[in-house]
Amino acid sequence: MNNRIRSSWEIALEKAEKLGRLSPEEAQKKLEEEFYPRGKALAEKYLKGLPRRDLEIELGKFTDEKQKAIVKRGFLATLAGEISLEEAEKSARALEGISLVGGGSASARTAETIAALINTYQEAKDNLYKSCQQTVSAGVTEQLKQEGISGSAIQVNVLAAKEWQDARKQLFSSYDVDLASLKKNLPVG
Repeated sequence: MNNRIRSSWEIALEKAEKLGRLSPEEAQKKLEEEFYPRGKALAEKYLKGLPRRDLEIELGKFTDEKQKAIVKRGFLATLAGEISLEEAEKSARALEGISLVGGGSASARTAETIAALINTYQEAKDNLYKSCQQTVSAGVTEQLKQEGISGSAIQVNVLAAKEWQDARKQLFSSYDVDLASLKKNLPVG
């Protein structure tokens, strides 16, 4: 008996040999099951800080073009799924990875447009917060004064205020529609 650990692909091939040849669809499905998760895992490593050089080395390990294409698809789809308005740094890293692996100037332009949209959203959110902070703080302070409570120790938690939460949701919704539209142009499939 051979003591070496076999991959799920090898085990699947052995089972298939016992049953007969795989149809092209079944063979493709087996390839997808084996290599798509590898792309996802590589994307997760990349998001955690895997250097560009190491990413290129990892991708270079896949010499079969079908396998490499599936790994790239898993990688790109995972990164695209991590892009969000609220996590600017993580999104920037994901966009960088998409530009590196996705190739082409069209994907680079789309990534730049998405990065600009996220930055614009962050600035708009900061401005909205400042605006809400002033109005909410003034309203709460006035209400407390009417109840006989005042002093410099009073600090209003604007993040908990309904006005802030509603305004932020509305802002998010307007930008999220644009982000979803742009993400469709990324090379993930």
